[in-house]
Amino acid sequence: MVDATVEAATRAGRMGRVAVIATERTIASGVYQRKLEARGIRVWAQACPALVHAVEERSSGAEALLRDYLREIPRVDTLALGCTHFSLLHTAIERVVGPKVRVVDGAATLAGSVAAELDNEGAGRVRYLVTGDPARFARAGRIPRSLVEKTALAQVGRGVEVVHV
Repeated sequence: MVDATVEAATRAGRMGRVAVIATERTIASGVYQRKLEARGIRVWAQACPALVHAVEERSSGAEALLRDYLREIPRVDTLALGCTHFSLLHTAIERVVGPKVRVVDGAATLAGSVAAELDNEGAGRVRYLVTGDPARFARAGRIPRSLVEKTALAQVGRGVEVVHV
């Protein structure tokens, strides 16, 4: 997900200024910041912990939270979604940042790549690996709980393997 988001943000950027929103842990790790800065991009990063809960609870206050988190956003050309939860708020995020900022979603980019690979190679099986509560993730995404597994953040950092059966 990280590499897909960084690639999408790099391609979308015009001025070389990218904002990243993600969980506290992800922002604290600096993974997006390091990878984008290594490409010569200036990065503004913002942790949005309450936004994750708003998505999981389908809160009507998510857009107000977004406005609060992004109230000090500097002039950027791209906003990268560094958390899969935020994909569900894509339209609201676009409203908050305005039409001059491109919103990129690495999860969607990655999903498209995986779908293309599956189309080329045949059938596969889907598993969702989450670091949070699997039941909450399943409810928020309206997907079967049986497809969601809890994993450690260290395991996620090792990448995802597409297995063809």
